[in-house]
Amino acid sequence: MLVVNSENNSHARAIAEILKGADEMSIAIAFLKRSGANHIAPILKRCLAEGGSVEIYIGSDFFLTEPEALKLLLAIGEKQPACNIHLAKQGSATFHPKVYFARRGTNYRSLIGSANLTGGAIRSNEELSVSLKHKA
Repeated sequence: MLVVNSENNSHARAIAEILKGADEMSIAIAFLKRSGANHIAPILKRCLAEGGSVEIYIGSDFFLTEPEALKLLLAIGEKQPACNIHLAKQGSATFHPKVYFARRGTNYRSLIGSANLTGGAIRSNEELSVSLKHKA
């Protein structure tokens, strides 16, 4: 299923649906802003409170990731050993993924596309991603 930001659909909704009830989740994004961190924080906390695990990779290229957003997610990770937050090292190549992945039992869901974890990307920008469901 294709996901675009429109009146009836958004990346914010798709991300929440994909990660809902996850036993395990992995996220890799190039840019993180406070609006995106605020959206994802309750989802991460719920997953961790229910015994799930979280792994997040965040880019810092172009200095677009906001320090306050990073602090918010790092604070969650500090309190939960099952939460690992990684800041990608800047190098000769730009860290630029946008992947949201979750496992519930033997069911897998993922969202792969152009949406970073920013308010604009998950709600109003011209973004396009594909939502996939698969079973082990």
